[in-house]
Amino acid sequence: ELTSKTATGEPINFLERLQRDGVKVELCHESWTTLENYWKPGGNEVHMDRYVQAAKAAGIDCLFYFGFLMSDKIPEFPLYHDLVLTKPNTYPEGGFRPYLHYRQGDPEQNSFGVCYHSIWGDRFAEGIGEVIRRYDLRGVYYDGTLVPGGCANTKHGCGVVDPYGRLVVTFPVLAYRRLGEIVYATGLKNRSDFIVDHHVGWPFPPAMGLVEAYWTGEASFLFEPSHARTGPESLRAMMNGKLYGVPCDMLKRPEPELDVCWAQSLLVDAYPRLTIGGGQKYLKCMQNVWGLYDTYHLTSDTFTPYFAKANKVVKDNPNVFVSYYETDDVLVVVVSNYWSEQPQSVTLDLSSFAGLKTQFQDVWRTTDFELVNGKVAMTVDPLFLRLLVIEKH
Repeated sequence: ELTSKTATGEPINFLERLQRDGVKVELCHESWTTLENYWKPGGNEVHMDRYVQAAKAAGIDCLFYFGFLMSDKIPEFPLYHDLVLTKPNTYPEGGFRPYLHYRQGDPEQNSFGVCYHSIWGDRFAEGIGEVIRRYDLRGVYYDGTLVPGGCANTKHGCGVVDPYGRLVVTFPVLAYRRLGEIVYATGLKNRSDFIVDHHVGWPFPPAMGLVEAYWTGEASFLFEPSHARTGPESLRAMMNGKLYGVPCDMLKRPEPELDVCWAQSLLVDAYPRLTIGGGQKYLKCMQNVWGLYDTYHLTSDTFTPYFAKANKVVKDNPNVFVSYYETDDVLVVVVSNYWSEQPQSVTLDLSSFAGLKTQFQDVWRTTDFELVNGKVAMTVDPLFLRLLVIEKH
């Protein structure tokens, strides 16, 4: 019954539109259940049963969200909350203040940080297993779930007294890995193509071996001068998935600034993901990039980032960043002006690449260019990119 609109404004069933656009997997965010971060759908039981069934009929698999909070509306809360909640040492004795309070569907609820070093870790893993089997999920979508926060709740073994007699937090890394291992084993037992997608504020190496992909960048607006941008150093350190052996995607806010999201993510062989907004334009951009991958057989092995010493592109403007893919058949160059709020003129010297055709196109804006003596000059708009596709003889 969910409806969307086509590019011409005609109504279309939401799942039919996803199917038509080639979507194979959908990530269902936390509102799949009315009880924050719980393994039962609560008041959404009938709706989710119908939705997952309809999605499967359309050839679309679902991943369900699981995070790091506990709702005061779940039946276990009054029994266990004092034993399982995360307790930073700055909280007063005898109580916890809400980590997050908001209205999500019905009922209104307080959500608290929960520590998976407690008995809740194993019960949570068991509950996730229940929903995996119930809906035959393709996988799970974590939200910081495998990254331990500092906890000083001595009732479940966290916290330590320092040499000055102060209770300080500890970080139970192994307990969080155990949670991930149990869920992963459960999922693979249910279906061999089970996947884990992990959204993290920063890459956490102990968790990287238990996921197929991670995405990050949501919190970067706290540290960078623009909500939509991540500094070149942060981009290199946090969003370069090759450091951890799994691909990285980028979550950026505010979501409507679509072009600058692509302008920075493609610099590190990543894709942006948008939680809100973008719509058909986002899908069109994604399809264009996928099309290049499929047509020219681009892979991460053919990619050279802007910071690599082996980068063969010579440029005359340090404010412009250049990464590229190179195969025997094509050179695909990402020319990015994402970090400047002014137009940037740049001349690229591509004479180190053999066999390039002189006529080529910027496929992002469908603009034709020509190589002259191996060089090409262009202007890149602020917070924007050019995507040059130069075939070889």
